[in-house]
Amino acid sequence: MTPAQADPALAGDAAVSAALAPATNRVHARSPAAPPSPVRGKRARGGRRGAGSGLGATPPAPTAAASTPAAAGPPMSRAAIAAAAGALRRAAASPPPARNVFLTSSSGAAPSSALPHALGPLPLVSRYRAEFREVATLGSGAFSTVSAVLARFDGAPYAVKRCSAEVFAPADRARWQQEAQAMAAAGSHPGLARYYSSWSEAGPGGGTLFYIQLERCGVSLATLAAVHGGPLPEPALLSIARQAAAALAHLHARGIAHGDVKPDNMLTAMRASSAEDGGGGGGSSSAAASSSAGPLAACAEVAGAPVAGALRLADFGMASPLAGGGAGGWVAPGEGDARYLAPELLDTRAAGGAASSSGGNAVALDKVDAFALGASLYELAAGRPLPSSGPVWAGLRAGRLGLLPASSAGFRGLVKALMAPSPGDRPALAAVLRWPVLVNGGGGGVGWGGAPPPPRLASAEAVAPVAAPAPPAPAVAPRPAPPPPAPAGFAPLALQPTF
Repeated sequence: MTPAQADPALAGDAAVSAALAPATNRVHARSPAAPPSPVRGKRARGGRRGAGSGLGATPPAPTAAASTPAAAGPPMSRAAIAAAAGALRRAAASPPPARNVFLTSSSGAAPSSALPHALGPLPLVSRYRAEFREVATLGSGAFSTVSAVLARFDGAPYAVKRCSAEVFAPADRARWQQEAQAMAAAGSHPGLARYYSSWSEAGPGGGTLFYIQLERCGVSLATLAAVHGGPLPEPALLSIARQAAAALAHLHARGIAHGDVKPDNMLTAMRASSAEDGGGGGGSSSAAASSSAGPLAACAEVAGAPVAGALRLADFGMASPLAGGGAGGWVAPGEGDARYLAPELLDTRAAGGAASSSGGNAVALDKVDAFALGASLYELAAGRPLPSSGPVWAGLRAGRLGLLPASSAGFRGLVKALMAPSPGDRPALAAVLRWPVLVNGGGGGVGWGGAPPPPRLASAEAVAPVAAPAPPAPAVAPRPAPPPPAPAGFAPLALQPTF
């Protein structure tokens, strides 16, 4: 591979040089030799005697290049001049953008979605370090780190997701790019973490560093559920189901499957707080003031204040196009969290197929998101983490759900429908928004308030005299009533060895 093939910028320079070479040669050929000095036999004004000036000076001998006549050649045509000017403009312009695999059309996009291999020289100052001040670490994993930052220009709080180490493999580079493309194609929605910008930089080791600037949110529902302890109240569960279903329906309408729906990726919205609050980016000013008491106090403050529209679906690292990648260079993401995987994904993997919506072993990725949402609601309603393997894990994918005694029949029916073993039996997320329990149920926010207080007695009932109790009847041991039958498809939690 030549340098011009490896670097598009070098290829542009070579094209410009090749186009302008005939004109440059003709200009050199037509340039006349330097005329002899008009001063001969007398000293030039203001000069002095010496070599090359004055009487007796010997003119320099003509060089071989000057004595040899240059081939002038034919004059450049208008087409050649236009081609040279076009090559110069293309070399001076910025390279074309990559094609977004999540958009049906990208104006002026390159035919491939791959990142340019030549990212330029190593920058003296990283854009991340130059434009943001890192305040705290919101979360970290094996491949990425999410930090709470403050923008140096406007002073606003943001979150920046960046790779934990330099990326070298082309597939890993494509996945980072696809995550940013999915968030850009998703657009704006109240239930999605807002996307601002993304960029890449050359790393000191020759790899690539990726950055994604996002809305700074609060803590995850998994954290709040752990702080709350036990099952969440049904009003909060209905609010979570309503907001998550609306966000996923918005993504599916745009041809995007999230692929990693779980409580860890459902975040609370950060309300107005002090810009200097770096304790995880969650809560109000009172939560910021109590951050010295530890993260549990801040989580309790957030959990105790219901806010309408407080849910944010984040982390698009597993996002995929609903219509498949096609010829656009889409790279299939890795495996998701086994606790929320739909059974058809396991069957496809066993058959050696790909989790896409086109091809031989195709699966409906929107129904995969529906199963993951149902599993997340089931986990929050049960108050216990889901298993990642074992007989209970297999029973959940076979439709054998444990009894949720604190939930209504309408909510249990919604969860059972979302977690149906067959993808065709699961409702679309747009239809879930019209589910009766979500339309008629309560829950205006993601607060963990308890049950409503009992109704107060009227004044007449409060002052009414209380009659004397009747004498007790002879003690007769009553026959115990049979236990009510469990709803179809639900098994008592006591019968499950693990959960």
